Amino acid sequence: MTKDVTELVARAQELRQQAHHDALTGLLNRRAGEQQLQRCQRAAQLECQGYALILADIDNFKSINDRFGHEEGDRVLQRCAALLSRKVRSGDALIRWGGEEFLIVLPGCKLAAAQELAERIRRTMACEQDAVVGTITLSLGVGAWQPGECSSTLLRRTDQALYRAKTSGRNQVAVAP
Repeated sequence: MTKDVTELVARAQELRQQAHHDALTGLLNRRAGEQQLQRCQRAAQLECQGYALILADIDNFKSINDRFGHEEGDRVLQRCAALLSRKVRSGDALIRWGGEEFLIVLPGCKLAAAQELAERIRRTMACEQDAVVGTITLSLGVGAWQPGECSSTLLRRTDQALYRAKTSGRNQVAVAP
């Protein structure tokens, strides 16, 4: 009987893990990330505790997949996820937001601190040499919640900043106005 309950609990935990985490990187998946974003939004509205977002995108990821194959592309995604995991605070939410995009939700973080973190992440990634792919760079957009703003507006502003970083030459940080 005890073994049956133990197996049920283990299976339930495994299913919860699968439902909330990306299988390739182990990071939160988009659905779980959206929940984290809404938690921060509620805290911002109810307690006036701001938050910031960093949206990171692997530069030229399609060419990595095309040139080296999807296996190497997957390894690059895992490598980026591991680096990002080492750089964020324990209370931050790190999410695989899309194919080669990562969202970092930073509760209680001001814009300047988020920008500094994004720049540290960018520099660290650009300095590491991958044995197969070579230099891997990130473009990052940074935004901070403004009173009265909804999370989707902040996300849109942060995404626009990311787009500016990519169109301005990649391997850089751009801040949402």
